[in-house]
Amino acid sequence: MLALLPVLACAPSASDGAQRLGSADAGGDEDTAGTTASPHVPAPGYTADEAAAAMTEALRYGIPTPAAPIATWLEFMALGDDACPGASRTLGGMEVVSVKGCVSYSGVWYQGVGAAWSEWLDTPSTGFIRSYSMVFSADGTIVDASSQAFEFGGTIELLADFDSDDRGSLTAEIQGSYAYPGADEPWLAAGASLAQYWTATIEADGAYLLGMEGGFSIGTETIDASGLTLGGACGSELAGTLGFRDTDGYWYDLSFDTSTCDGCGELTFANTVAMGRACVSVASAFAGPFAEVLAPMQDGG
Repeated sequence: MLALLPVLACAPSASDGAQRLGSADAGGDEDTAGTTASPHVPAPGYTADEAAAAMTEALRYGIPTPAAPIATWLEFMALGDDACPGASRTLGGMEVVSVKGCVSYSGVWYQGVGAAWSEWLDTPSTGFIRSYSMVFSADGTIVDASSQAFEFGGTIELLADFDSDDRGSLTAEIQGSYAYPGADEPWLAAGASLAQYWTATIEADGAYLLGMEGGFSIGTETIDASGLTLGGACGSELAGTLGFRDTDGYWYDLSFDTSTCDGCGELTFANTVAMGRACVSVASAFAGPFAEVLAPMQDGG
């Protein structure tokens, strides 16, 4: 199961609340939607349509999820040997504390510490019949034989519980920075800093509700979610709020309209300037990653 699932600071954390506020270097300007920015907040640099297009473009790398860094870690552990990074690699662990690191027979260089593991437990005493947990915690660098570096620093924790009717609930927290140019996943190949919290419920008939808080930075692009859900009142369309930070550090937040469930909603700049209605086509970007997070629940059921 674990092989199928999934400190470098690539950019400021998407969950940094201070970045949500306008700077105090300008004010009183007329914005591009015809509204007046409040003091200390400049006029928006985008129109509503331009901001929606920039938000869509910011998601071109995909949504970071647990699978890619964990699978990459396990692939590198399989390329090690008992001398480097050590016998604990067979259990998903590594402890190479020397800054010089070590080189395995396969030509992979290891430096750092970490571990990854997962387990299924029978837990009738908790009110559930089965539980699945997954943990990843690591900090260091691994360089493959072609000199591409897997840089990692962070933690991933996931817990899913199931009752006798195959209903389940899940929580997952993903924090840290991860980058590996040789990865198949665009976001990991580009490198990302992230702080995300996922929740999910799944019913016996397969119906689910999955939510996301927090966000991620990839290069100069930063996305943030607040109360973002999929599978609820809007089905395959998103509900909640999705935010995008421009290159000047100001946020555009799109609050999806649950009365229309069409990827549209009200756009706000810097928490203060109402820019009117905007639409994005980003639900498909979330569908695959959301399904991946749900996978251990569906397998367990």
